[in-house]
Amino acid sequence: MTEEFNQRKANQQVRLLHQAIYAGFSEIENMSLWHETRTDHRALPPADANWQPVKVGDQWSGRDDYYWLRFKVQVHASKESSTVLRLDLGRTGEGNNSGFEGLLFVDGKPRQAVDSNHEEVFLGPEYDGQTVDLQLMMWTGLEGGGPKKIQHYTFTTASRGPERRTVRLAYRYLSNIVNLIPELSEDNPLRYSYIRLVKRAFNGFFWATATPAATATAAVNALALIKAFIARHQNEKLNFSIDAIGQTHIDVAWLWTYRHTREKARRSFATALRLMDRYPDFKFFYSTPQVHKFIEQDDPAMFKQIQARAAEGRWEPDGGTWLEPDTNLPSGEALVRQFLYGTRYFEEKFHHKQTVMWLPDVFGYSYALPQIMRGFGIDRFVTIKISWNDTNRMPHDLFMWTGLDGSRVLTQFLTTVERTEDYSQAKVWNYTYNGEISPHVALGSYHEFKDKDKSNVLLMPYGFGDGGGGPTKEMIENLHVIDELPGLPHAKNKTVADFFKDLDETVKANQEPLPEWNGELYLEFHRGTYTSQARTKRHNRKLELALRRAEILATTAYVEHGTPYPKAAFDRAWEILLRN
Repeated sequence: MTEEFNQRKANQQVRLLHQAIYAGFSEIENMSLWHETRTDHRALPPADANWQPVKVGDQWSGRDDYYWLRFKVQVHASKESSTVLRLDLGRTGEGNNSGFEGLLFVDGKPRQAVDSNHEEVFLGPEYDGQTVDLQLMMWTGLEGGGPKKIQHYTFTTASRGPERRTVRLAYRYLSNIVNLIPELSEDNPLRYSYIRLVKRAFNGFFWATATPAATATAAVNALALIKAFIARHQNEKLNFSIDAIGQTHIDVAWLWTYRHTREKARRSFATALRLMDRYPDFKFFYSTPQVHKFIEQDDPAMFKQIQARAAEGRWEPDGGTWLEPDTNLPSGEALVRQFLYGTRYFEEKFHHKQTVMWLPDVFGYSYALPQIMRGFGIDRFVTIKISWNDTNRMPHDLFMWTGLDGSRVLTQFLTTVERTEDYSQAKVWNYTYNGEISPHVALGSYHEFKDKDKSNVLLMPYGFGDGGGGPTKEMIENLHVIDELPGLPHAKNKTVADFFKDLDETVKANQEPLPEWNGELYLEFHRGTYTSQARTKRHNRKLELALRRAEILATTAYVEHGTPYPKAAFDRAWEILLRN
């Protein structure tokens, strides 16, 4: 007879433990709201802004509208406990490409994104004893590609309280363990060891009579049980590892304008910088020089922080190209310029040599790319998009891609599964570059990886994209727990460069040649997209040819007549064209 386990009841216990984190929180008072009226709303509200009182339960709405929420908080914090703000002010839309997004300013300085993925703000000992002034710039968002509509939101939660670090940690372990149990087979003895552990841990919580002090004591006892369990089963880690890459994928133009892209990047980058403050092992990857330049122009202070983190090796500016471009329509010259301008910018601003072509989300890959990449000293390529094929399945996820002239680049297809996909029933297609961190995703991504005989290290980017704000503290903490729990792989925050170093060592140790793909990487899913917006595509090609002719004429004029070469003007023109 198998050990009885009620998954529904265990999930209920986890939810109660999560609620206990916020026991005793008090509502934030004296909030006020201003409907933004300026064209340029990046600066803080003016002195004559017309603030209106607002409270929990009130509503706000709009389409591509901006509001500012203002309030003050008295901070009581120490090394052991921060003051925590909990802000549920609206729901970010499906796929994180519509709906509410916000950027919080503390005493006039941008701190982090606030959205439905980032509802908590931690104010630590640097603010202890202070009354801080908080102002949140809130964008109503758009409709995510459907018919135009007004978005409606409710101020659901605006509260503050102590961090309750022990209860949070117990919740983090137990939520991951409860999610792990159904991933383990019924023939795996570890499954039943975990069931007994969960029962013993939750037996210490008496929710009907729970006080914050009693819950904290039960959390301490639960953590002691969990730590002892991990020590007893420390040799039962799985023999593969996850190199987790904190990142956010932001389409430079999709269902929004460039203005929105600049704002999405600023929110996401602010959050990544705060996570680096809180988690010393956290690293962040971002591929796009154009977006870095947006930040350089819009928020020079933030850009300096990014440069400092890059110098530490914690902010990784890599990816090869000016942005993540389509590679089928541009001319060969335009593709070369993507690499020229991209590699040059990262070298000038970050002293960082490009090592990888990072293109998770474009509609197929030209046969010419390996040759162009090798010309810029780039010999690694990463994508997930070919997994979206609707007819044929690519035979490998790890291989050498050979181009027109015989140039070869090491290619890694990501196999990160969605949080809710059932990989046990059928092959999961449509992997994601917006990964979440959970036992299901860790095990499912390895299950789907087709080249286990060649490598036992997985590349797993994580973080909400397209305005979802990037990584969360929950993802980082889940990674720490997964790295400890028996029955799961080792998992660490890494850089993309770290991953390829680990992969190179693994491949060399196997002493077997990797499979080879010779030809273009054709995506079978987004058929027909190249026939849309045809006028724009035609103009792009005409501009490519016109810029080439203009450069030839300018060079001739310089050589024959000494006419100054307008390099700055050409650079500006190419950057605009490459962005498109």
